[in-house]
Amino acid sequence: MSRERGSGSVLALSLLSGFCLLAMLSWQRALQVSLELARAQRHYLQAFHQAESSLAWGLSQHWPARHGECRQHPTAPLRVCLQVSGRGYGWLLRGEGGGTMLAPPLRHYRRVTLHLAVAPAAQDPVAATCPTAPRDPADVDPPQAPAASLAEGASPDRARRYFLRARHDGWLDFDPG
Repeated sequence: MSRERGSGSVLALSLLSGFCLLAMLSWQRALQVSLELARAQRHYLQAFHQAESSLAWGLSQHWPARHGECRQHPTAPLRVCLQVSGRGYGWLLRGEGGGTMLAPPLRHYRRVTLHLAVAPAAQDPVAATCPTAPRDPADVDPPQAPAASLAEGASPDRARRYFLRARHDGWLDFDPG
């Protein structure tokens, strides 16, 4: 009879240990899933901010009026392209961020207008400090959709350089085509 007295305690202790082990395994799995989610959110936020930085950097550049012109920042992972929308959105600046072997880069689009970059005039103090400032309003291209020849990549004068201005209604997070 003395042998049977401890068997119930051993069985209860084994069951309790088994339940604790199952609880710890499920807790570890929940922590692993939340860690993967936090890592994915961090990668998304990095890609989001890289795409926004690409757009900001692209707005500071001078561009030829050529469809499909792309630029890569020399030291930062920033890539930006100037393109013409096929759906009538006009000129678009596409900023890319992130991008790995498993996921394509995150792309943000900004509607922009092209303005002819003119040489600063010696008598104009604003133009002397800002080389991209137009000298008079007649030098600024109207904010309209590009002509068909520009949409096909042909520029009337390839030597002309343009600076970009973002349109206030022009932030897009989808591919406008």
